[in-house]
Amino acid sequence: MDSSDQADRISNLPDVLLVLIVSCLSFKECVQTCALSKRIHEQTFEISISYPKTYLDVIESLIAFAVHKRVKNLVHDFSNPAWRTFHDVNLDELVVEIPQSVYDLATLESLKVGACKKFDPAKLSNLGKLKTVSFGWMELKNPELFLKTSRVEKYERIINCVFLLNCIFNLPRVDILKYSGDLFRFEFDNMNIIISEVEFDFRVLDNNNDESKDSNTAEGGMLCHLLNNLLDDGGRSATTLTVCPFLLKMIPKSEHPHFLGSMETKHLVLKTELHPR
Repeated sequence: MDSSDQADRISNLPDVLLVLIVSCLSFKECVQTCALSKRIHEQTFEISISYPKTYLDVIESLIAFAVHKRVKNLVHDFSNPAWRTFHDVNLDELVVEIPQSVYDLATLESLKVGACKKFDPAKLSNLGKLKTVSFGWMELKNPELFLKTSRVEKYERIINCVFLLNCIFNLPRVDILKYSGDLFRFEFDNMNIIISEVEFDFRVLDNNNDESKDSNTAEGGMLCHLLNNLLDDGGRSATTLTVCPFLLKMIPKSEHPHFLGSMETKHLVLKTELHPR
């Protein structure tokens, strides 16, 4: 056996044993194990803390550790499970700021960022390797530069983000696009002709107390425009299209529901929540 293999026996273990061992370790021991094993530190590093304000020093050290280990899949999620919409978020609670070292991390292939302060996706420099991104619970002030220049293939989830400007999605390589949250005016340009998965989840708006006719008409019109624009009035198709009851409820209430164009999909999925009586 090669001497390097003897020095790093952890990396030779199968995944099921590796996960079992690491799950039984204390946090400090996990960090030490990651430092020893080349295989572990090349994969995923996740930091998920619901109340980060009292752990800022620890979080800073953990982020530096992940950057030093040059991980491929990085998760920085500081959202609170009690949040339901972005209106539940107090901006003062967004206290973790992503350092420049993360934006410059050349090994990143997957990035999930949630509830971070002043996050700017346009500063990400490794757009050649980055394939999957997920953003949530924060303001995205300038996403267009990132959207136009990235080579991302999967937007696994954009959750309850606030877009301060109308957003144009220029994503020629994206094969999976999922969004949940409030309704904004999105424009889609230069997308794949066939998109494998599209999901729009506006269930948070079902609790909206504004049931006025004008509000319903406006929301229905925006949803018609969203689908027409994404599917390019029939020029694009989604293999799987997942929608929510809110979308189906509001489109008929738009001023011109018949303006919703024809669309081609193999699988139409309704995402709902069923409660026992």
